[in-house]
Amino acid sequence: MEKINYPNCNLQHKISDFVMYRQNGICQIVDIRKENFCSGDEKFYYILKSVYEDKTIIYVPVDSKDLDLHMRHILAVEEIELIIEKSEESQNEWVDDGKLRLERFEQILHNSNRAEILWLVKVLSIHKIEDEKQNKKFYASDEKILAAAEKIIIGEFAFILGIEKREVIPYIMKHIKKKQM
Repeated sequence: MEKINYPNCNLQHKISDFVMYRQNGICQIVDIRKENFCSGDEKFYYILKSVYEDKTIIYVPVDSKDLDLHMRHILAVEEIELIIEKSEESQNEWVDDGKLRLERFEQILHNSNRAEILWLVKVLSIHKIEDEKQNKKFYASDEKILAAAEKIIIGEFAFILGIEKREVIPYIMKHIKKKQM
């Protein structure tokens, strides 16, 4: 395979790598090339294609200052059990004030710590069930955070483990129960 030279670029990823990109989920780097998007300057971009949303193509500047925060290599299988364990040991707490809770939970999503995101799925799911039992309305902002957190965890875990998305939550529950025994 021919090595391509990308001047002034310290590439952290290569073509064909699978990465997690923000809340878009797992993407494959299908190309790295120069583009000019109305700025007048040509820049090198990672061209990402979502593995779950076939028509989604994302252009990410290779020199983005927040690249490490937004785009990272996917987990290894061995890391998933550790993440499940760490999520059970989370020091996070439920925030009663809806506005403050939204800010805190968005921050957790933004930081991309999978154990913390899994904690979000767990705690929001529990609160949703409790609200339904009491005939209370689950906050729309909580529903939005839950959906985003589930998309991240379920998409990545299913891809890495080679299982269907619907099998991820039972997989997690099995490992939580195993630890509790």
